[in-house]
Amino acid sequence: MKIIVKIFLTVAFISQILFAQADYVDRDKAKKALSPKIYFDAYNYLSEDSGKTELKMFFQIPYTSLSFIRKNNKFLASYSIETDFYDSSGTHLLFEKLWKEKLAAPNYKSARDYKNFNISSKKFSLTPGVYSVKILITDKYSLSKVDFKKKITVRKINHEFGISDLMLYQGKSKDGRIIPNIKNIVSSGQDSLDVFFYVYSGKERNVLMKFRIYGIESDEAFIVNSSQLMKKGKNKITFTVKPIKLKLGKYNLGVAVIDDETEKSVSITKNFFVRIKYFPPSITDLNLAIEEMQYIAPPSVIDDLLETKDYNERLKKFEEFWKSKDPSPDTPINEVLYEYYRRVDYANKHFEHYFPGWKTDMGKVYITLGPPHQVERHPLELGTKPYQVWYYYDINREFVFVDETGFGDYKLITPLYGDWYRYRQ
Repeated sequence: MKIIVKIFLTVAFISQILFAQADYVDRDKAKKALSPKIYFDAYNYLSEDSGKTELKMFFQIPYTSLSFIRKNNKFLASYSIETDFYDSSGTHLLFEKLWKEKLAAPNYKSARDYKNFNISSKKFSLTPGVYSVKILITDKYSLSKVDFKKKITVRKINHEFGISDLMLYQGKSKDGRIIPNIKNIVSSGQDSLDVFFYVYSGKERNVLMKFRIYGIESDEAFIVNSSQLMKKGKNKITFTVKPIKLKLGKYNLGVAVIDDETEKSVSITKNFFVRIKYFPPSITDLNLAIEEMQYIAPPSVIDDLLETKDYNERLKKFEEFWKSKDPSPDTPINEVLYEYYRRVDYANKHFEHYFPGWKTDMGKVYITLGPPHQVERHPLELGTKPYQVWYYYDINREFVFVDETGFGDYKLITPLYGDWYRYRQ
């Protein structure tokens, strides 16, 4: 008997929605928030074809986003990847490529393990320029699909003295192959950063390599220098930058290779992100994440966190608070944590006005109670100001919001009573 594990491929799409609008209750929303995402990245390398560049595309597909069937005591999955390359405007199709991937898990537990993923890759030899690429991933057994678009720049690389794109990597396989960090996400507290790239040289030369890591939104920087001998041809570089202690946020890794004799240089940069391991990717600023806890944590806890001067100690306390709320401490995913910050993220995207969405009246109700079971919208009625009514049947409450100014600044006018304001899963 075939056992089918049906977990459909999911991808997050941001739609343009009118301000101050709540979604209806969705009991599967927390599960969707926990679904691992498909990650994509592309890298430029020197091509053997004159005048062209080799573009290598990588896809990281989590097992839990695929459907497995049981066959001969193994669990099998298969999916296809279609890539359509257009010109920079996205209107003229240049060519398309389709290929299939197969994988096998030894048992059901492995097929359902959130840690397991498959990495697919494909090479293309392309003329330098900007391309618009449409990508379609189709699960063979569930027929579910994921499609997205990417703008990709294929740059010209000089074989006399050039550098490939930078790839962060997360270790090596048993056969010595590099495992790329396609997410470009580094866990907070990590004390090193592994990077891989090629340096191309038309002759043997001594070079100085400068590695620089700096925060996109801060002056924080980390610089390492390394002298190396480049042989004629392709030089494979794997380098570990350490020790580093980076805070949450977006960073830039830059590498400059400088010829000792001529002082000629080539350089390349790459963005990456520092996140808390097993925490939602929307948490990019620790202090802000602490402030956003006001609907689930008492003021004394928030004050203590914000007044803790040492960053690492503050981060530790923040993690410990959420660990105390974890309904399944034996698993790495904290469902309450993910759902809470999913609501915060939704509020910030849909209810922002004079203040961030999480601080508005609608944001407060949405984060505390989740999406309403029913929403009545009254935007244009004679004799009344625009208003909305949110119904929560499980607590037998309704909330009325009125746009007093006519600019989308909805205020809660419902009399408040009871303990509705306590966060509910």
